[in-house]
Amino acid sequence: MPGVTKAINANAFAQSDTTIPLVRLWKDLKDLQKPLKVYTDPNAFRPFRQSLNNMLQAIVFDFDGVVLDSVDVKTKAFEAMYLPYGETIAQEVVKHHLAHGGVSRFEKFKHYHGTFLGREINQEELDALCQEFNEKVFQKVLAADFLPGVQEFIRHQYAQRPLYICTGTPESEILQITEALGIQHFFKGIYGSPATKIEIIQRLLDSRDYQPEHMLFLGDAMTDYEAARHHGLQFTGVVLPFESLPPGTHVIPDFSNYQPAA
Repeated sequence: MPGVTKAINANAFAQSDTTIPLVRLWKDLKDLQKPLKVYTDPNAFRPFRQSLNNMLQAIVFDFDGVVLDSVDVKTKAFEAMYLPYGETIAQEVVKHHLAHGGVSRFEKFKHYHGTFLGREINQEELDALCQEFNEKVFQKVLAADFLPGVQEFIRHQYAQRPLYICTGTPESEILQITEALGIQHFFKGIYGSPATKIEIIQRLLDSRDYQPEHMLFLGDAMTDYEAARHHGLQFTGVVLPFESLPPGTHVIPDFSNYQPAA
């Protein structure tokens, strides 16, 4: 009975049948002191990784630089549109664009005209600039390569959980692009500017029963990282060079060998 201590006769105990199991117990305890075996075979942990993988409720993708290798297309378009104002201004625009990936072109045009040209633009001018930009990039974006492994990754994850796109590209344009590429049906929701990425993620959290810690954002820019951190999402950077995201960020160059860990 619990709490009751019984005196044990040592001689009787030595002759008891319980000696053998106690000897085995002692051997087992000694075995526990041996160095742990380190498994180098990744398949040894496949069931464990799968259980973690199943915890993910949704994955959010940026688009340019994550799904399509199309960042350079838009960089060259910005450069071409500001080159008439001089090489120096065009290079300043390129520098800003590359440092602020994921910011909508609406905001960038207002910033570039105000900062580099010293003048504000009205809505009519802004609309005209955005239309010109669209004409320069649309077909070239469609011709861009998918990132290595991303099509297979999307197909596999589509069978596991909801997928979303959250991009700085205008929403009407990204809907046209994904339809033309034949990938729109893989995504439960496709969202773009003028809403910011922080606003888009908030919309998802408000309209869906997701826990942010069980969502993963795959992005290549600080706007992606900041949106994920703002709402408490997991984040993986899909980016080269890795230095474009804060030190310690989990990063991958592409999707060739990638499986989310949680």
